[in-house]
Amino acid sequence: GLTGNLGGFVADTGRRQVVLDENEKQLAILPKNIFSFGENEEEVCVYDSSRNLLNVRDRVGSISLHEVFMSHRVDVAEFLIERNVSIDVADASDTSVRKMAIMCNPTGVSTMNDIIRKYAVKTEKQEEKRCWECKMVSKDASACSRCKVAVYCSKECQKKHWSLHKSSCQLSSEEYSIQLSKPSVSQADFFTQSLSYANGARYYGGYQRPKGVGVDEQFWVKIQCNSEILYHLVYDKTRYCTFQIMPNTPGHLELYQKVKQQKAFNGLKSYFKAAFDAGGNCRVYPNTSTVKKW
Repeated sequence: GLTGNLGGFVADTGRRQVVLDENEKQLAILPKNIFSFGENEEEVCVYDSSRNLLNVRDRVGSISLHEVFMSHRVDVAEFLIERNVSIDVADASDTSVRKMAIMCNPTGVSTMNDIIRKYAVKTEKQEEKRCWECKMVSKDASACSRCKVAVYCSKECQKKHWSLHKSSCQLSSEEYSIQLSKPSVSQADFFTQSLSYANGARYYGGYQRPKGVGVDEQFWVKIQCNSEILYHLVYDKTRYCTFQIMPNTPGHLELYQKVKQQKAFNGLKSYFKAAFDAGGNCRVYPNTSTVKKW
């Protein structure tokens, strides 16, 4: 029956600090034993098992990971990541940690940026295994055999969700492809001369089939998009295949929309399967968009 002011959360003990009104004594109490007054003076427990306090904004709109990222506290970031901190909660300036980690850094990719980017890929892969019915992540989850989009952990969940999924379930084929236009000679020369690896080494790519890849053989490319009105950059792991997709050319808008859906990389890049035919024309398969490492 005691009342007081609720303080911070102590991660080591799982308790909230409370300062009593009567004598200002400070206590550490389990959240499940703390109640606040709701409507009609009804007592409501402050504990919510679905709520991660690490993701609760402070008085200036930030969460714990914002400060940790800015101060480059890698050890603390790893601690928070182990406890499923969110990288998508935006602060007062509408900036999330995911967005900060993806931003171009003139000094290169820091250890902190690298940790957050890897965490983003990991969480995105986990989301791909989240059941659309029960919302649980399951390593045995499988996609709907018809649309290849909806995911279920069991036949039972799929049957329960069918009434909601039925209207949007459409046939989706990974064989659907778009033939990309060959860049002009001037555009190809610009990229050949201006692009390099992160270590400074030059590479001489172009609109060409990667070495060791056969005609009509599929391989992975990364497509980077900055805007729907600017060119998209396409390249394979070796950079031997490197070219751009210009605005108002086949695939430019559709691939941009696919990349924007790729949450792991903040809608800036995604991986797709591609292939070159006997005539040297490159085709990209939009429905293969995924989170992938070379």
